Amino acid sequence: MVTASAALALANAAAYPSALFDIFVLLLAILTAVPYGGRVAARRAATLLAVLAVLVAAGLLAGGSAYLSGIQATTLAPVASTSSPLSVLAASWSWAALILVLSVAAVIISWVSGQGRARTWLLAVLAAAGVLGPLEQARLHTAGSLNEHVGLGAWFAAIAAAYAVDRFLAAGAAGRTQAVACGACAVALVFPAALGASQSLALSASWPNASSFIAILRQQAGHGTGRLLVENPAIARYYLPGGAQWRRWSGTRSITLPSGAVVGASAAVTGAGDPATYARYIARGYFSVIALNFTDTPALDHRIAAQLKHDPHYRITQVVPYGTEVKPYGLGTYVIWRHQRG
Repeated sequence: MVTASAALALANAAAYPSALFDIFVLLLAILTAVPYGGRVAARRAATLLAVLAVLVAAGLLAGGSAYLSGIQATTLAPVASTSSPLSVLAASWSWAALILVLSVAAVIISWVSGQGRARTWLLAVLAAAGVLGPLEQARLHTAGSLNEHVGLGAWFAAIAAAYAVDRFLAAGAAGRTQAVACGACAVALVFPAALGASQSLALSASWPNASSFIAILRQQAGHGTGRLLVENPAIARYYLPGGAQWRRWSGTRSITLPSGAVVGASAAVTGAGDPATYARYIARGYFSVIALNFTDTPALDHRIAAQLKHDPHYRITQVVPYGTEVKPYGLGTYVIWRHQRG
């Protein structure tokens, strides 16, 4: 239970939405201990909750106000309603329908065959975890982070689905019938395996090559103490020596101040930053280098570019081949401006 609590606290710290599934881990700890008596179940639950609470509290204290602000912006703040509940549920169904159907079948099989209330409830909890995320997202009318919620819940539901498949195979007569059923299951796995492999290859190989952009930005901003406004700064921060100086870096969703405070952010973490705030800081020459790619937050990018065009202190120094053509700058989604004093 102590090890499970540590893993759960680490999961919550790495991906805040995972906290939605903490209750299912607690229920699993209780239900798997029921056959050994109520005292064992209670002791497991108390250990899990106590260690988890201590670790999460320690993380919040260590992270301070900046960490709390991140949790508020990414998880607790309301988001704009951009998707209908039906579209959210339809997307979830297309991704995890087979696992969800099998997990529900597992509950029915256990109940009908009299496997015991503890096992049936255990399977019901696992199946419920598969639908909690999509239902929550449908309630919020947004598909933002839907893949995370569906993926997390699917790991729980897959346990129940495996139980249903096992019972299905065991129900067949020994010999040829069972062999044929096992072979059919193996063949059925070919499609999701091929689909997963092709999707993984596309996700890992379809990104633009950032080597040219990093090489040029290294020359202009790799050293020194100037502040940087870079759309999608994660890659540049990873590769450049100055990436560890996080207070120097701002993106097109928020501006980071020398104190570490954040300004200009919209209500939703996925929204573009406030144009008026960006205009004020740019007019003051707050950023020594600005690099935009006009893809993630295009409306804000074009407003910033229009302001920079009329600012005598900012000059375009590079147009870096990175992706699709961006008019009127030509081939390259990253356009780099540098502030010139005087």
